[in-house]
Amino acid sequence: MYLLDTQAFLDFLEGNPADAESSAAMRFVAEAEEARRRVSVSVVSIGMIRWAVEQLKPGPQRHNLERRLNMAVHTLELGGQIYELDRDAVEAWVQLRAVELFDADGAVMGDDERMVAATALAKSLTLVTRWPQIYQPAADYGLAVRPV
Repeated sequence: MYLLDTQAFLDFLEGNPADAESSAAMRFVAEAEEARRRVSVSVVSIGMIRWAVEQLKPGPQRHNLERRLNMAVHTLELGGQIYELDRDAVEAWVQLRAVELFDADGAVMGDDERMVAATALAKSLTLVTRWPQIYQPAADYGLAVRPV
């Protein structure tokens, strides 16, 4: 079972087969579903993407992304594929706060993405990301990671 990190979920939502990252995310989800491997997301990722959509200027890009997000959230809710930030995830997040994790730009990883990783750790899910190497230091805590 898999948990998409926020960027992988956003890549999937963008649904652009001409874009390498978006195409890879769409292919991963399709192959996982074909193999009957459950793909989930964190409520934290949904919130982060909703915030990002709100920052876009009104127009077709914002409208399309908002529509895709709403449709995906509805489908994921029906399938029970949205993970809340529960007590176990918060305990895992506390552990991951002690780990030096840096985002793809080299900045210290924020709590939001640590919460997503902590959810994967707490629920024994494999975190799916564009950048598996940035989560390598958390492997000692049992976080399983794979590339999109």
